[in-house]
Amino acid sequence: GELTKAGIGHFQHSKAFRRELASWLRKSNTSMKDGFSVIPFPASLLLPPLMRIFDLGGPLGKVNFRTVASAPIICIVSSKQDSKVDWLITGMITERIFLQARARGIAHSIFAAPIEYDQARRTIQNQFTAPNLPQFLFALGYTDEKPIYTSRIPASERTFFGPE
Repeated sequence: GELTKAGIGHFQHSKAFRRELASWLRKSNTSMKDGFSVIPFPASLLLPPLMRIFDLGGPLGKVNFRTVASAPIICIVSSKQDSKVDWLITGMITERIFLQARARGIAHSIFAAPIEYDQARRTIQNQFTAPNLPQFLFALGYTDEKPIYTSRIPASERTFFGPE
């Protein structure tokens, strides 16, 4: 929880980061096929413009701290190295875990900040994954909340197989 809070606080200090993140937040009933809808109405109308202007690291860090602290299980996917191939394998492993969990009615929540923030990542490595490098951190658990899904761009519109 503390590492997630620290990571969010670190990144929220950056105006460029806040603008980028705000540009990807979507309302839960959007027809846009990219981004992510993590905030219900009416917060979905207020959070993006506020985030662009203000450092919300404190309040967002507290919310994420409570989320991590209340999670029944925290998972860390790690690798021996930190290459693009390791990142790809991490994504494939994580995708498989998420699909298997969802099939059993188990929800997931991703916590990227402590992995992206070097100081927090080193702490996670020292406490849990040494000598491996933590690559992905998430929580698993049952929830009564209905999942919010964002419409998606068809894979065929984003897939390139090279010259024919």
